[in-house]
Order: sequence, then C-alpha cells, then structure tokens
Amino acid sequence: MILFDPVKTKLEKIPFVFKYRYRCEEKSCRGHEQSVIDWELMELYRRLKNQGMTSEEILPEINKKFIGELCRSDKDTHFFVGNHSLYPSTFMIIGVFWPP
Repeated sequence: MILFDPVKTKLEKIPFVFKYRYRCEEKSCRGHEQSVIDWELMELYRRLKNQGMTSEEILPEINKKFIGELCRSDKDTHFFVGNHSLYPSTFMIIGVFWPP
C-alpha cells in the first residue's frame, strides 16, 4: 500500500462502540469511561469477521484480548489517549500499552 495511492479503499465501519471503564489511582476517582478507537482492536474485529465468525462469537474474543490479556494483574497497562479538535475536553483511547 502506498500512502498517497490514487486508488481509494472504502473504510469499513465497525458496528460497535468499544469502551473501557476503569478507576485511576487518584483517591477521589469516581471512575472513567472512554471510547476505544485503537487500530489493533478494529483489525482484530475485521480479521475474525473475515474468518467467518459472527458478532456473537467475535465480542468474547475481543473481551478476552483487551481485558483478559492486556489488563491482567501482571501487566502495567497504560492508555494512549487523544482528542478531537471539535471536542477538546473529551479524550478517547487510541492505543493500549501493556508491559509486564
């Protein structure tokens, strides 16, 4: 694929909104809920769909990866967040970093 290729590929909209709900380390934290637009999550969905899995089969696999694996107690999970110029005070998770 070439960055400035004149042939345009239509983007596929994923029919779900994925979110993390969590508490940060602040003592006064009442919790956070942020949408996830992580490329890896979307590609996992597309790959499983292209393998013939249904949404009912795909969603537990995504949960297994993005909660069960990335947020295990032996991981030091961090979220990369970003915002949109139209909503500068609303942040989305654009990536997940999960070192041991």
